[in-house]
Amino acid sequence: MPLATCFRHLLSLHEARFHPHSYRRIRNRGVFSAFVLAGDKSPPLPHRLLSAPPPQTILAKNMSRGTGSQIDGDRWIRLVVFTMYELITDPFYEIIRKYDRCVIEYCLMEDDAPYREMQSHKEAVLFAMLRAIDRSLENKRPAEIRWGEEASDDLCPWSYDMDKAKATPIDAASFLHAPEILRMDRYGCTSYDCGRNSYPDNEGRIPYWYAFLKPPHGTRYKPVDFRKVNAALFPEGTDALEVCEWTTDWSDYFDDGHEWWGAACWSVYDARLNRYAVLFASATD
Repeated sequence: MPLATCFRHLLSLHEARFHPHSYRRIRNRGVFSAFVLAGDKSPPLPHRLLSAPPPQTILAKNMSRGTGSQIDGDRWIRLVVFTMYELITDPFYEIIRKYDRCVIEYCLMEDDAPYREMQSHKEAVLFAMLRAIDRSLENKRPAEIRWGEEASDDLCPWSYDMDKAKATPIDAASFLHAPEILRMDRYGCTSYDCGRNSYPDNEGRIPYWYAFLKPPHGTRYKPVDFRKVNAALFPEGTDALEVCEWTTDWSDYFDDGHEWWGAACWSVYDARLNRYAVLFASATD
């Protein structure tokens, strides 16, 4: 079946209608994930998450991993198909929701395809970014109702260019390092035994512990909270983790962090559980 026909067939099965100012969330149980981008020819509008039910499994196999598009008059559709899927019922999400002042965005996923080292890490980062875009769209309509259309424009999804994203493998122990508290003043400001307490560094990077414990507006979280979150994120231990630290110049998602506090992107492959965790951090005051 031609790819464009697959798109028409897949969308018509769900009676989906995409146009520049309207979106419908399609939720079904299934075995693959796809992000649908719809809009006119300038500029493209955001991706939406689509999970197809088992009868469409053959479409996923035929299209495999990749992208495709169909021009239809002055409108177009783009489908990005993944063998990855988010583990939305994992107990980790229940734990991290309790830390409502945490500025790190986590995405936990599995992949039906074999692990392919850096290529798998890059696909996991892209998948996580598209899920972040999807969640932003979920918040847009309530924001329009509460604050008006102009204020909700701040929630417009981010652009990205994965060709700019560069990764550096890092040691899992250093990534997960939890500092000890040296002292705390009466205002709650904490100093740690990490050698420096001010970030970003000269290369614009921030460590994971800093992103969790010292967001722009502060928290009362302690190193014990950091360890608790990571124990839930990596329940089988950390000796089989492969960690990559990514540059943050590939998406305007990170623009807030670039103002002063810092920005970060990490991908982690857990070989014991055969799953991925992607972490984004970007915030300002």
